[in-house]
Amino acid sequence: MKSINFTDNKLFYLVLLFLIIFASFLRLYNINFDDLWTDEIFSFWVSDPSINFNETLIRAFSSGLNFFFDLALKFFHLLFGYDVYISRYFSLIISIISLNLFALLLIKITNKKSVVLGFFILAINLYHVKYSQELRSYILTFLFTIIFLFLNFNRKESYKVLRPLHLTLNVIVIFLMYCNHAFTLLIVGSFIIFKVFEMIKKGKISKNNLILVSSYVLTTIIFLIFYYYTNFKFINPESLNGISPSWMKQPKLSFYTNYFFSEFFGSRLLGLIHLLILIFCIFRFRKKIFAHNIDIFTYFAILLIFSYLVPLLLGYLFGPILLGRFLIFLLIPIICILCHFIFLIENKYAKYSLITLICLTTFLNHVFYENTFRQFYSKPFYTKPQIKQSLKIINTSETNVFTIKMSEKNINNINDVYENYILKYIEKKKFKINYFNNLNINSKPDKTWILYFKDITNEKFEIPRLFDNYKIQRKVSLNRLDLILLER
Repeated sequence: MKSINFTDNKLFYLVLLFLIIFASFLRLYNINFDDLWTDEIFSFWVSDPSINFNETLIRAFSSGLNFFFDLALKFFHLLFGYDVYISRYFSLIISIISLNLFALLLIKITNKKSVVLGFFILAINLYHVKYSQELRSYILTFLFTIIFLFLNFNRKESYKVLRPLHLTLNVIVIFLMYCNHAFTLLIVGSFIIFKVFEMIKKGKISKNNLILVSSYVLTTIIFLIFYYYTNFKFINPESLNGISPSWMKQPKLSFYTNYFFSEFFGSRLLGLIHLLILIFCIFRFRKKIFAHNIDIFTYFAILLIFSYLVPLLLGYLFGPILLGRFLIFLLIPIICILCHFIFLIENKYAKYSLITLICLTTFLNHVFYENTFRQFYSKPFYTKPQIKQSLKIINTSETNVFTIKMSEKNINNINDVYENYILKYIEKKKFKINYFNNLNINSKPDKTWILYFKDITNEKFEIPRLFDNYKIQRKVSLNRLDLILLER
């Protein structure tokens, strides 16, 4: 990394401090405005501090190996309590740490104007805000990526031999990255390609690079063996119930004019602007990136290419695996490349026109366009079922009994997962309502509410066989949840 010798510039640090505080506020504000959705509720279930560690692992492995976030969340719950309103603060803490480290990363690799622009883009980035308020591993992947960059691009080149402590720390971080989300293999894989490219360009094999690459390859192999063992040996395959990524879709033609940039930056228009400027910067400064300076920006370019190419190729060969949130770490190279090279444009009119375009369209998008900050303070996000609202309706109605309808098959323990969250919320709010589980068939109530989760079943609602002689009296739609009143 290139270090900057800062002069005393109070304005710069004051602006950066203001942006950090503002960014933190955006991520804190209305953090529990939306309900937890299926994946979050699963993490909440896995991280129950009252169950033993072995049971926690079994729960975590039941949907794959991305378990590190849930384990860390379990310790968070041990410290601060197992509460539906507290859980998301774990993601918030991770997010604020990542914001500060991202600021330090920018300071290390670029000039002060680029730092301000780059951090401004991340500060108000809706995608980062969203996953800073979500109880899933994606924001931790973002943090791990920055830590990985510091470990691998901030090492003193004067070291003749790679220090064992540094190497050990790298290996530990990489393994934890893998255990947090499998797509971090792309981060390490890109780095290995980068190091090979660096050695080819320099025409010599560095001992340090050889040790580093060999260690990372070995760590990856060990992880894959560990992954195989835990998924097919330690866990009973029948408990997985044939879970597959079949719910994912192959990318449509429109994807190739977008590359998730509409998700990353809030709309197709704003995403297209960022994508085109990014392509322009990489093409305009291709010699600087790939020939003159083999540095972190070279790695960023390789990471961008590799992170799209590999999942797409595997997706077409074996089945779709690519989602935007799996690639949240790409915000780092995208923003870093944009903010660094945009200030290297010689024509000042072109340079400041592009900067103005980014800033102005970003602001206007958040005020008027498709995805805005309204989702955090006035309009519940459409993908998240309004569970809390449904329970409030039940609590104020004449019928205080409810049950849950998911699937006839208890896929991945999904009924248990939702039941745990719902009962914890009822306990928290001290609602006077009763849960009727389907085991109490001999004491069926005359009236009961049914929480029907449409995003789980993806089927038209049918009265459960348990309530064959009941009729629908009322129905309330709450995003991906239907609240249905049945009467005998």
